[in-house]
Amino acid sequence: MTVEIRPALPSDAPQILAFITELADYERARHEVIASVADIERSLFSEGPRPMA
Repeated sequence: MTVEIRPALPSDAPQILAFITELADYERARHEVIASVADIERSLFSEGPRPMA
């Protein structure tokens, strides 16, 4: 298996939300996920300060 690390792109928003949802399912907190793909796109890829991890 090859792993590639690269900056996220707006087209990755659905997969990012899927990762968030899968983690929430694992943590039995699916009911806490209220984000949409549009929310992810707006939060991560709009103009302005970028989120930091």
